[in-house]
Amino acid sequence: MATTWRCTSVSYLMRLAALAFALVLAAGACSGESSDGDDAVVGGSEQPSADDGDDSQTTEPESENSDDSGEAPEPDDTAEEDDTAEELGSGDDSAEVGGVPYADPRGGIFADFQQGIDRSHPFQGLDTFCRSHDEATAREATGPGITEDSIEVHHLRAQLEDLIGIGFAVEVGDVTDMYERLIDFINTECGGIRGRQLELATSSWSPLAGDEAIVTACVEATEDRRAVVAMNSTSIGGPGVLCMVEENDAVLIATTGMPTDFMERSDGRLFSLTQTAERSLTDMAIYADQNGLLDGKTIAVIGSDAAGEPEAVQTGLVDVLTGLGHEVAVRETLLCDGGVTCVIGIPDAVSAMLEQGVDLVFPTINILSAPPLVQEMTVQGYEPGSVSFLLSDFNAAAGDLVASKVKANTSPEAAALYNGATAVASPATSNSWSVDGWVRPRFNELCSETYEGMGGDVWAYDDPAERTPQGMLVTVCTEVRMMARAIYDAGENPTRADIAAAVSNLGPIDTNDMIPASITPGKGDAFDAVQTGSWAADCPDPQNAYDDNNTCWVSNNDYVLVGR
Repeated sequence: MATTWRCTSVSYLMRLAALAFALVLAAGACSGESSDGDDAVVGGSEQPSADDGDDSQTTEPESENSDDSGEAPEPDDTAEEDDTAEELGSGDDSAEVGGVPYADPRGGIFADFQQGIDRSHPFQGLDTFCRSHDEATAREATGPGITEDSIEVHHLRAQLEDLIGIGFAVEVGDVTDMYERLIDFINTECGGIRGRQLELATSSWSPLAGDEAIVTACVEATEDRRAVVAMNSTSIGGPGVLCMVEENDAVLIATTGMPTDFMERSDGRLFSLTQTAERSLTDMAIYADQNGLLDGKTIAVIGSDAAGEPEAVQTGLVDVLTGLGHEVAVRETLLCDGGVTCVIGIPDAVSAMLEQGVDLVFPTINILSAPPLVQEMTVQGYEPGSVSFLLSDFNAAAGDLVASKVKANTSPEAAALYNGATAVASPATSNSWSVDGWVRPRFNELCSETYEGMGGDVWAYDDPAERTPQGMLVTVCTEVRMMARAIYDAGENPTRADIAAAVSNLGPIDTNDMIPASITPGKGDAFDAVQTGSWAADCPDPQNAYDDNNTCWVSNNDYVLVGR
């Protein structure tokens, strides 16, 4: 049975809030199965584990264990499956307290990745969310937001509930409560961080309010609270990001796929679970080229003039395609007119596509703009099978929420046209418990156990109806541990600069579904692997469909490492 890709990547949950800005996810806040194939690499060299030399090589991005059936492969017979692996997979991983690596039963790049994680670290174990540790003996204030007894941290929250009225709301649970309870666990159960308590505050804004509201939240965090580290799991973009990291020297850990320009302007203070906007597009283009998806195609790239996006699309996609020897026959930029729906120019763009005979489209536009584009294509004469679509994490296009709206907000003909769209993206598959040999990722279990133990809600990992809030929780959990681990690593009396540097040097990190991810100097975006999938307008497994419209992403379970 094919697995379905029911991602609730936070990188797209809140692209709604940042629709006029550069993209999310993705975290991804979704879960699932993957191939345990070889260590193939897209677009560059394989990432060595922390204890390996750099003996990487470039190979074709095909998993030797994947096939054409859509079935997930059996677990790697070479993967370590001793008693420790069984304990870790079942939730009892006390054996790893001394630093024994987690034996990922998926094998391949997943098992290799685990060898680089120090499980003895107070904020990196899998037996508990954090461990008690020695207090700093001579604590002193080192700058704004850091006293001898406390450190200011902040939660920046987009009010997703405000999207109900326009039909794009998603139930993600009480995100503020998730941050509060996990940080309370650190303060009460682990003594804070080296004796300092974490002081958490929250600033919220409506995703429909525009730039000014996000900047106001930034001012509350940085000028009123002097936050040292801010976290956002519902996506953030544009001036609000630069307000945090460029103007107020705060660290921001987010899920949005930021433009490379933002990363550079942050001076090492901006971090995201999702690939940068350019890198998600580049990985997709290189994969498509290596696998013959562009051969003989007449290509169109459709983007928008949302802040930062024209530059990202040009650099990350158009220039890369050209460099690979593929002509872009149509390059159109839709106008947003200062709003979040970028649709001005769609009829002319489609006319140009028809005139040039375009049969492959890269739609790098947001959730509110994609349905009108596809609808206009059917109106002007495109028929199913006459054109294909290729998507990445950019603007969260490779997410169930975005793709599902093509069917929900268009005609049956438009949905049929979009059916079979191909994605190259980081989020894992969903409903993976239906695959023989699947073991729930221990980090996901740990986050749920910790939150439930602090009085939080419980969501079933294997219930499609509860996967979205469960995924959001693990994304929040990822960010909180990144923050805490960095503050610990920054030393007994860290400065703001020390903490920013510590985030940059985290190395391998735990994320939703334990997909290989790392933060290193000069690389502020985490995910290190991608897989492919195709969108089904009518899910082949209706029981595991994303929504009542019976849509879903069907994963190919062919995870490969991506080059740097």
